[in-house]
Amino acid sequence: MNEEKLTASIEKVSLFEQALLSMRLQRLVNIQDLSIYLGMSMTYIRELVKIGAFPKPIQEGRYLKWDLVEIDRYIEAKKTERDSVELS
Repeated sequence: MNEEKLTASIEKVSLFEQALLSMRLQRLVNIQDLSIYLGMSMTYIRELVKIGAFPKPIQEGRYLKWDLVEIDRYIEAKKTERDSVELS
């Protein structure tokens, strides 16, 4: 792909997709970015962590960060759980 076509393709990527790509490259994200990534409120994420129903964050200095690889595994496990339950 020549440089002009590549530039045009990149410009067409939505801001949301750019944010997701940026997060994927970071691997560790803060709660604000995690909230955007999951479409969940920060409060709900904190509640899930508190009751042990969500991956725990990693302490990085005075900040809490989540590993997106662990988050993706959590999502896949939830999908498997959902698919294994018979719908009535």
